Amino acid sequence: MSGSMASIGLTAPMYVAAILLFLLAIIFLVYIPQERNREISRQSISLSPNDSRIRHYLWIGLVLSFALNIVQVTIGIFRTGQLRL
Repeated sequence: MSGSMASIGLTAPMYVAAILLFLLAIIFLVYIPQERNREISRQSISLSPNDSRIRHYLWIGLVLSFALNIVQVTIGIFRTGQLRL
Protein backbone atom coordinates (compact mmCIF):
# COMPACT_ATOMS: atom_id res chain seq x y z
CA MET A 1 0.00 0.00 0.00
CA SER A 2 2.79 2.41 0.89
CA GLY A 3 4.64 1.56 -2.29
CA SER A 4 1.70 2.56 -4.45
CA MET A 5 1.31 5.83 -2.55
CA ALA A 6 4.98 6.63 -3.08
CA SER A 7 4.15 7.36 -6.71
CA ILE A 8 2.13 10.33 -5.42
CA GLY A 9 4.98 11.54 -3.24
CA LEU A 10 7.56 10.11 -0.90
CA THR A 11 5.79 11.55 2.15
CA ALA A 12 2.30 10.41 1.13
CA PRO A 13 2.45 7.16 3.18
CA MET A 14 3.31 9.15 6.31
CA TYR A 15 0.37 11.51 5.80
CA VAL A 16 -2.02 8.62 5.17
CA ALA A 17 -0.79 6.83 8.32
CA ALA A 18 -1.38 10.00 10.38
CA ILE A 19 -4.87 10.41 8.91
CA LEU A 20 -5.73 6.76 9.64
CA LEU A 21 -4.56 7.12 13.25
CA PHE A 22 -6.65 10.28 13.65
CA LEU A 23 -9.73 8.51 12.24
CA LEU A 24 -9.15 5.54 14.52
CA ALA A 25 -8.95 7.85 17.55
CA ILE A 26 -12.25 9.46 16.57
CA ILE A 27 -13.90 6.05 16.11
CA PHE A 28 -12.69 4.96 19.56
CA LEU A 29 -14.01 8.15 21.16
CA VAL A 30 -17.41 7.63 19.56
CA TYR A 31 -17.89 3.90 20.13
CA ILE A 32 -16.23 3.27 23.48
CA PRO A 33 -18.68 4.09 26.27
CA GLN A 34 -17.71 6.50 28.99
CA GLU A 35 -16.69 4.97 32.29
CA ARG A 36 -18.56 5.90 35.38
CA ASN A 37 -16.57 8.04 37.71
CA ARG A 38 -15.84 5.88 40.69
CA GLU A 39 -13.60 6.54 43.58
CA ILE A 40 -10.62 4.31 43.04
CA SER A 41 -7.88 4.14 45.57
CA ARG A 42 -4.58 3.85 43.78
CA GLN A 43 -1.13 3.61 45.16
CA SER A 44 1.60 5.45 43.38
CA ILE A 45 4.61 3.21 42.89
CA SER A 46 7.89 4.70 41.83
CA LEU A 47 9.73 2.66 39.21
CA SER A 48 13.27 3.43 38.18
CA PRO A 49 14.77 2.55 34.76
CA ASN A 50 17.55 0.87 36.76
CA ASP A 51 15.08 -1.51 38.37
CA SER A 52 16.18 -5.05 37.59
CA ARG A 53 12.59 -6.08 36.75
CA ILE A 54 12.36 -3.80 33.71
CA ARG A 55 15.98 -3.06 32.76
CA HIS A 56 16.13 -6.03 30.38
CA TYR A 57 12.97 -4.92 28.52
CA LEU A 58 14.19 -1.34 28.20
CA TRP A 59 17.45 -2.52 26.63
CA ILE A 60 15.57 -4.79 24.21
CA GLY A 61 13.32 -1.88 23.19
CA LEU A 62 16.30 0.41 22.70
CA VAL A 63 18.21 -2.12 20.58
CA LEU A 64 15.15 -2.97 18.46
CA SER A 65 14.35 0.69 17.89
CA PHE A 66 17.95 1.40 16.89
CA ALA A 67 18.02 -1.60 14.53
CA LEU A 68 14.72 -0.63 12.92
CA ASN A 69 15.95 2.92 12.33
CA ILE A 70 19.12 1.60 10.69
CA VAL A 71 17.12 -0.73 8.44
CA GLN A 72 14.67 1.99 7.40
CA VAL A 73 17.41 4.48 6.55
CA THR A 74 19.40 1.85 4.66
CA ILE A 75 16.36 0.79 2.62
CA GLY A 76 15.53 4.43 1.91
CA ILE A 77 19.03 5.14 0.64
CA PHE A 78 19.06 1.92 -1.39
CA ARG A 79 15.69 2.66 -3.02
CA THR A 80 16.68 6.27 -3.73
CA GLY A 81 19.78 4.99 -5.48
CA GLN A 82 17.79 2.47 -7.51
CA LEU A 83 15.23 5.05 -8.58
CA ARG A 84 18.05 7.54 -9.35
CA LEU A 85 16.34 10.34 -7.43
